[in-house]
Amino acid sequence: MSHNVVFVTGATGSQGSAVARRLLEIGWNVRATARNMDSPAAKRLQDQGAEVTPGDWDNEAVLGEVIRGCTHVFMNLVPNITTFSSEVPAAKRIIDIAKAAAVKHMIYSSVKDAGFEEWTILRGGFFMCNFLAPKVNIMCSGLVASNTWSTAYTPEEELPVMDVEDLAKFAVAAFHEPNRFNQQTIEIASEKLSPDEIMQQLGEASEKPLKAVYLTYDEIEAKKNEDIFVAIQLMSRGLGDKVDIEEVKGWGIPLTTFKEFLKRERSWVESTFP
Repeated sequence: MSHNVVFVTGATGSQGSAVARRLLEIGWNVRATARNMDSPAAKRLQDQGAEVTPGDWDNEAVLGEVIRGCTHVFMNLVPNITTFSSEVPAAKRIIDIAKAAAVKHMIYSSVKDAGFEEWTILRGGFFMCNFLAPKVNIMCSGLVASNTWSTAYTPEEELPVMDVEDLAKFAVAAFHEPNRFNQQTIEIASEKLSPDEIMQQLGEASEKPLKAVYLTYDEIEAKKNEDIFVAIQLMSRGLGDKVDIEEVKGWGIPLTTFKEFLKRERSWVESTFP
């Protein structure tokens, strides 16, 4: 039995579940919390061997119990887009508890100055799974029904796309080789694609005539205060400029192209675009 114990936040979500599964596959112990212990994702985690405790990130007592004895933490927190509440209080709570519990290595998107012996910052690009159910219905509203993605991105935008499995590979590698990955900030993506290229590849995989339609300036101004995803797209223009694909490849971690992702997830594509 491994002495490595990792608390994985968001372990029932896309990123966290990929990290948890890969850690379990190499014999590491994984702990997680779940709001709904009866959810398919929570049950799947337990079936895979993770120790899942009922609770959420606001429950300090539960977090203290779960993190106590952990050697590592993978912290994957995002703002609540339905309540517009920040993830910062929960992040600070987890960081404080992890430091008190003498956690050795923390992976997060912004933890550089938190005072851990070892830290790694992993920042993911645009998730490929955002274009498949159920997230596509939120992130790209109308695409499945109308074959059209109405977006605030520009035709010239280069989106740094990323498979969550690739981020999980980086996380496992960072935990395995702390000296190599210590105090490193890594922007992760396998390639940069324009909205038109994404729709072309997704259309070929789904056999649907998918296309991107670009919102005008006036349309964006009218929508940005009421449609959170229009606002997010507007704010994230130029995200691709922050990612150096050759630098990412230089780490030697196998990366997944969008075409490879769509081929691997063929049944998921077919169920999303019946």
